[in-house]
Amino acid sequence: MKATTRAALPPGAYRPVVHIANYRAVDPGSSWGPRRIPDAELILIVRGAFLYRDAAGARALGAGDILCIPPGVEHVFSHVPGPAVDEPFFSCIHFEMAPGSWRRGDYAPDSPPPRVTSVGEAVTEWAALFRRCHEAFAGYSPHREALASAALWEILLRLDEHRLGVHPRQQTPRLRRMLAFLDEHAARGRVTRRELARAFRLTPEYVDALFRRELKTTPTDYVRRVQMLRGCAWLMDEGLSVKEAAARLGFCDAFYFSKVFKRVMGHAPGHIRRAFRARPPAAG
Repeated sequence: MKATTRAALPPGAYRPVVHIANYRAVDPGSSWGPRRIPDAELILIVRGAFLYRDAAGARALGAGDILCIPPGVEHVFSHVPGPAVDEPFFSCIHFEMAPGSWRRGDYAPDSPPPRVTSVGEAVTEWAALFRRCHEAFAGYSPHREALASAALWEILLRLDEHRLGVHPRQQTPRLRRMLAFLDEHAARGRVTRRELARAFRLTPEYVDALFRRELKTTPTDYVRRVQMLRGCAWLMDEGLSVKEAAARLGFCDAFYFSKVFKRVMGHAPGHIRRAFRARPPAAG
């Protein structure tokens, strides 16, 4: 029988299944392994020093490190006792990225998390994500499996942001200043790539390369999204007509504005205005 080739599964198509999720302190000197696990595992180090070893070598881990262990890899994971007073603490999640088995080849993630992702000072934010997954998994909600899956999916997507280098914490100060400039000016009218380049004394080509490298988008697409979000707010909250919103954003043609709006927001501006327009409370 001819083997079936599984299509690569991108992060946006994940449908995670959580098998185990915990969030807890561990005894100093605790060790797991040698072992091979049948599913994947994420471990967030909240406090303490740990060591991961497999056939490729050893890796020291500390607070803010997220370890991803693929299924079937023989390894040892252990706490390294030290002088620290605080007891070691981590959160781990055993999971599949989709129904089935990664190890058996039921699916093939095209961009699995790196073996180690270091989130540094953002460890508190990440701990909240892992804790939410644990609480959903351990809770009694009739939707606990779906809630745990949703929490894990957010973790996996944010790990992919780090892999791609598009997480806000990884943006350079120059890019953050440029985004602030665009957020301020784009809603008052059209801002071209050339105008942005001139404001920051750069070439348009360099600006384009910077956006593609750090945001995986173009300045034009970023500006369009800022404008359409602002236009959407005007349609809903101020009751502007489509023509008025287009004019306020510097569009001479309301039809072209509607075309761009639908491409960015997924709905025509007229639909947004009719369905979501805020209305004043009834008198009395």
